[in-house]
Amino acid sequence: MVKSKYLCVFALVFLFLTSLVFSTGQGEREIRISILTCGSSGVWYPIGGGIANLINENIDGVIASAEATGCSLENARLLKSDDGEMALLMRGPLINAYAGKEEFEQDGPIALLGVTNIYASQLAIVTSKNLPINSAADLRGKRVSVGPPGSGTEVDAKMLLETAGITYDDIEEHFLGWADSANALADHNIDAFFLVGAHPLGAIVDVSVRMDIKIIPLSDELINKIVQKRPDLSKGIIRTGAYKGVDKDVPTVQTVNSLVVREDISEDIVYQIAKVLREKRSALVNIHSYMKYVTDETMIEGIPVPLHPGAEKYYKEIGILK
Repeated sequence: MVKSKYLCVFALVFLFLTSLVFSTGQGEREIRISILTCGSSGVWYPIGGGIANLINENIDGVIASAEATGCSLENARLLKSDDGEMALLMRGPLINAYAGKEEFEQDGPIALLGVTNIYASQLAIVTSKNLPINSAADLRGKRVSVGPPGSGTEVDAKMLLETAGITYDDIEEHFLGWADSANALADHNIDAFFLVGAHPLGAIVDVSVRMDIKIIPLSDELINKIVQKRPDLSKGIIRTGAYKGVDKDVPTVQTVNSLVVREDISEDIVYQIAKVLREKRSALVNIHSYMKYVTDETMIEGIPVPLHPGAEKYYKEIGILK
């Protein structure tokens, strides 16, 4: 009798816990989606948080959250190891991850599928206004932060330096994140730092309050060489007024950031995510003004990997994709 009583209690507890873990209010299985972004001081993390909020508010049965990471390269590898479902990646690392080449040669091809473009990121070289650094060539012999090791920023920084005829042997390289780079420049521990993102960026805003800064323009010759070497990049500008002291457009190179997903995420879920991101785009503009440059024309333009079937289905339904 006592034994039966305990068995009944155990069964009730088990059913209750199971309902919490596997069910929503509508009786559907709960799907959890981790959105891999970048450092918490950058733009990707709040954008990822905004995407997660839109998913949570508009898609039943799905709980999404943004995760701070080491950016593009780590994001691709985390998706491959099933330590996340969606991620933001810059175009260059995305191309290489999908093909399993360059920095992903040891990893092999990673099956990532596209959902949407987010916005374009421009490469910035930030230095003190008082230092005699006015071109990429002037970085020779200087203390330079090239970004976290293996990050998309570091990949782009190394490529730009090499295109300008500079190797790590020619500089004192530092592998610092955005906030640490800004602090190191303000504290005079480095002379310049690289950063790739949608401007204005908090890390540069912070250092511009503490000291007079300038962003180094890239020459047309260097930009053309870079674009020939890296077709995933194009000419871009950091707009006038993006930061205190930036009183004219700064020519540079840029890349498009894309939201990608593992291929095993269901077609229905990705369809709903693509739909809500387009229909509620204005909510993301409130998080970062650069999102206003995302349009129906640019949201899938040039994504260098196949679209997920769910995203493809939605874009065909609304006529963006033929």
